Amino acid sequence: MGLDVISSGEPTYWPSDRQKIPDVIDFGVTKNISRELVDVEASLDLSSDHSPTIVSIRIPQRYELPFTNMNVISRTNWLRFKSTLVAIARKASD
Repeated sequence: MGLDVISSGEPTYWPSDRQKIPDVIDFGVTKNISRELVDVEASLDLSSDHSPTIVSIRIPQRYELPFTNMNVISRTNWLRFKSTLVAIARKASD
């Protein structure tokens, strides 16, 4: 299916039971996005047995996005937004 699993490689689950060991159970899945454009980190800010994974996708400066104001959520054309991101990802992976 051409999917990429991305993870920080660091444990994201911290069990309170001493019989269990920390494990990686939080991760992201991408498709057609160059790994060079993806940053992954585990967030250690929560007081939980989970550390969520933060996935950031950098858009190269050479691409101009067709939208400029994200404060217009109620009028956002999400299908256009999705197709734009897909097109950018394809160009970036070429």
